Amino acid sequence: MTGITSPEDYDAFISYSHANKAVATALHGALTRIGRPMFVRERVRRLRLFWDDESLPAGSLPDNIKQAMLRSRYFILLASPEAAQSKWVRWEVRFWHEHCSPENFLIAVVDGGISWEGADFDWIRTNALPEVLRGRLASEPFCVPLTDDRRTTGLSLRQPDFRRAVGKLAAPLHGIQPEELDSLQLRQQRRQLRIAWSAVSLMLVLSISVTVASVFAVQQRNRAEQQAAVALSRALAAESQTQRQPQLAAQLAATAFRTAPTAQAAGAMLAALERNRHVVSFVQPPDNAPPVQRTEVVTLAGHAAMSPDGSLLAFAADDAERISLWHVRQQRMLGELEPPQRSVLSLAFTPDGRSLISHDGGGFQIWDVETRQQRHAAAFEASSPELAVSPDGTLLAARDRDAEPSARPPQMWDLRTGVPRQLPEAPVELSGPLIFAPDGRRLLVGQAESAGWITTAMVPLDVETGSWLPQESVPVGAHLEAIGGGLLVTSESEQLQLRDLATGAQLASASLPGGALHVEISDDGSTVLVVDSSLHVTAFDRGLGNPVRLTVETSQVLDMALSADGGLVGVVSDNGAVSVLSPDTDARVLAHPSPPDDLKLEALAVRGHRAVVAGTRGIRVWNLARGSVERALPVVADPDDLSAYSIAAALDGSGRRLAVQVGGRVGIWDLDTGEEIQHFSGPYDFQQSITRSAGIRFLAGDRAVLVDRIGGPEVVDVASGVVIGKVPVSGEQSGFAVDRDGSTVAVVEDDLNGVVGIHEWDGRTLHRVGEVTGGFRINDVAVSPDGSRIAITEADNQVFVRDLAGTLRTEMQLPELSPPGGLTFSPDGDVLVGLGDGISFWEVSTGILIGEWRVPDPGGGHDGDPELTDDGRLVVTRSGAPHQWALGSQQWLVALCEMGVGELRGQERAQYLGGIDVPPACSR
Repeated sequence: MTGITSPEDYDAFISYSHANKAVATALHGALTRIGRPMFVRERVRRLRLFWDDESLPAGSLPDNIKQAMLRSRYFILLASPEAAQSKWVRWEVRFWHEHCSPENFLIAVVDGGISWEGADFDWIRTNALPEVLRGRLASEPFCVPLTDDRRTTGLSLRQPDFRRAVGKLAAPLHGIQPEELDSLQLRQQRRQLRIAWSAVSLMLVLSISVTVASVFAVQQRNRAEQQAAVALSRALAAESQTQRQPQLAAQLAATAFRTAPTAQAAGAMLAALERNRHVVSFVQPPDNAPPVQRTEVVTLAGHAAMSPDGSLLAFAADDAERISLWHVRQQRMLGELEPPQRSVLSLAFTPDGRSLISHDGGGFQIWDVETRQQRHAAAFEASSPELAVSPDGTLLAARDRDAEPSARPPQMWDLRTGVPRQLPEAPVELSGPLIFAPDGRRLLVGQAESAGWITTAMVPLDVETGSWLPQESVPVGAHLEAIGGGLLVTSESEQLQLRDLATGAQLASASLPGGALHVEISDDGSTVLVVDSSLHVTAFDRGLGNPVRLTVETSQVLDMALSADGGLVGVVSDNGAVSVLSPDTDARVLAHPSPPDDLKLEALAVRGHRAVVAGTRGIRVWNLARGSVERALPVVADPDDLSAYSIAAALDGSGRRLAVQVGGRVGIWDLDTGEEIQHFSGPYDFQQSITRSAGIRFLAGDRAVLVDRIGGPEVVDVASGVVIGKVPVSGEQSGFAVDRDGSTVAVVEDDLNGVVGIHEWDGRTLHRVGEVTGGFRINDVAVSPDGSRIAITEADNQVFVRDLAGTLRTEMQLPELSPPGGLTFSPDGDVLVGLGDGISFWEVSTGILIGEWRVPDPGGGHDGDPELTDDGRLVVTRSGAPHQWALGSQQWLVALCEMGVGELRGQERAQYLGGIDVPPACSR
């Protein structure tokens, strides 16, 4: 097809992660230039391409992208591991395959792996494509690597590999053969070279004199700008650490890092993630009004509601004149609803989530959520309405909390028609809450004590007959805080009690110093949410146990709303801030699978898509992508081996073979078949190994393993089980560490005097090439992934880092009360990670402690040396399950941006940046 497109159409839509922006920029320019001579009549027209860097108009990002895709003939995906994790790339790929032509789907590989097998991609070996492509393609798609060596900078049509790749992508867009485009481009380049060289001679003479004068000025200017950026970054980071408002603290931390990647900025991001670890999204920032006193108790209004499945949050904040609808999963605003009297006093979803009920002071409005149109209305004047919806969503009951206690019954309507139902007067005075029983057959209404407003019991009304059943009232027993999920929560003298709604029997209790300001219960009764007098928002389980501190608010909480299962929480504060939280979310942890059992961890190994957790009760082989155990293996030991409870494990470079050392016995397992394919034994005594020795590791090429033995580690040929080398040691204990590919080995040769030998593996022999000495007793040793740096922990928890080139010597101190933990480097070797009571991060070049993360329930099973995934995540085990933590400033920035911290704007941007131009903290 070579027809001319309409000015409103695009030849192709380019989808990419902003981590690959340099490649996208180069590809966009190359596609528009290839085969188009500058000084002769054009042979091919200029392609019109959509990419968000230059084609995105103002307005809603998803709507504009959707329209652009509908108007594009082809879709070009820049595939990479970063693109596979980008939420916008996933959204664009899904939309194209649901609404456009899958046959016109082109893939340009920037980085990572892609493998097609049979009728779909091999998702074990494919890490450059988003999972939404699973099962969507009938045949192998068009796919081209941009360069053979995955070069991502300086790409040009003058490079043959890149030019051929661009030609293959541009050919279907022009409707001609790739070879013809390549030929046109070569002729263009030769013509331009002849013209260019004729001007070079003249320009060279002129430019030399100008360059000499300008280089010095440019260098001075760049140095001054860099120093200013560093100073601003550190100032923003310091402000972030002291800022009380959580979203602003996160914005300042992200902006500090984008201004200059200082250690202080990284520390601020660490602190922001620690503080906001349970934030799913910041929906709306606070206004600039001064906060209400922290201990003030206000009358809580119904300003928030969460759909039962947790997909939508409805809220009214600020002036409370309109209802905003927020899509929790897509993290975007769907629109607003405007009640007739421009006031919102109460909100609730129906159980199916299809309708939203609001009250504006004069009555109820029943809204269709999908169309955002009002379906019914019911007149009911109230200044503080309280409502209840039957479990089947057919009935609405309501009363005014501000009404005097009386026998006047609640009002009830049929939600399907809006028609009211008449109820008889109650035999007792009513006050307090109302709720339908879980089976929907009864409506329970609070009974007021004779002296006033306090609720003493819940009186049932038979919904079908309209009869009151005072003889079956459920006693409350104390001050009623919340009701829901078949439960009552009451309080008395800083004690919370959980009671059964059907019987009033106490089920659990918990101490709450200062008392509760606000309590909510999820529909299934699994989560009790409490705001205490210090504005701590805490989620408890059904037994009022396992408290999870979700956040600390800086202003009075007006309302909270939970999903039916308690997994999501919407919070509206009186300063206008709105956020979505989750007790099940930890923004610091990228993946946290549930353990199948407590394995009593002894060893962890990670490579490829697999993580192996080995313990005395067995070996579990985890698929990290799926978060599940794919195979269980037994622990095999030699009989009568007194060291058999000491276990070490290692995976080869492909992640398909596992070496397990149990005492002195080593077994080699094929993880694809689950069979032991080799085993051998040797002399081993765990008392002669340092605590954190690697124990066993594959060396480069995977033909041999290095294993701890008495007298020093031995090199063993995997195929034959024959010892082919040994590193002799002195001192009381030995041990070793290796780099990522098994080429560089650090061996503790004298633990008493702090001597570590550096060895290189050439595929056949270990050669000693140097040593690092410190004159102290060694507890642990670690080598950076590229083998250029070594970290050593001595007996007093001091850590020494040495650059093997002799240019770096830094020292850092582990926390005094922290138990000895494992060390590992970040993928680039610039950050050192220590695992103890928490996770500590140091900047290697300076020894500065960047920050620390607390880990949930440190006594519950965090153990072993941390490991790295192939894409640079930190793997730490807990109760036998491998948890993947964000590691490195870029991952921390992404984690903050994914919770919607937003950018500094308006008054805050002027206050903190003072007119200095700083790039956006969170790009697409």
